[in-house]
Amino acid sequence: MAETTDAIPNMDENAPGFVIPLEKMRVLLQSQPDVPFAVAGSREDTPMSAMVYAPLGADDQKPHDRDEIYVIVSGHGIFEYAGKRSAFKTGDLIYVKAFAPHGFVEFSDDFLTWVIFYGAKKTPPTELA
Repeated sequence: MAETTDAIPNMDENAPGFVIPLEKMRVLLQSQPDVPFAVAGSREDTPMSAMVYAPLGADDQKPHDRDEIYVIVSGHGIFEYAGKRSAFKTGDLIYVKAFAPHGFVEFSDDFLTWVIFYGAKKTPPTELA
């Protein structure tokens, strides 16, 4: 294994690779108590954006114009996707297709997830336009 030469992670989102420490994101999220998310990084050339998300009592998000992945950092609950419900817990990965109705309908007080949007923005299906 290669030896680490930098004590501080490379957080330059324009670099070919970067590291965003979860603890940095927790601090940022706590510094804005009325906002349920904190943006970690965004790459227009990829395109990709990442954030942490901790809904405040209820998840009121709407469908998005890009595919997304959730990686559950802590907590557990029920995720609803296009009328189906699935249990989730720490460590699980959830995928959601662009424009699909979805949300966390039940979740524990310690719920926190990474959200990764990726791919090009999509045009809504004709029934949604």
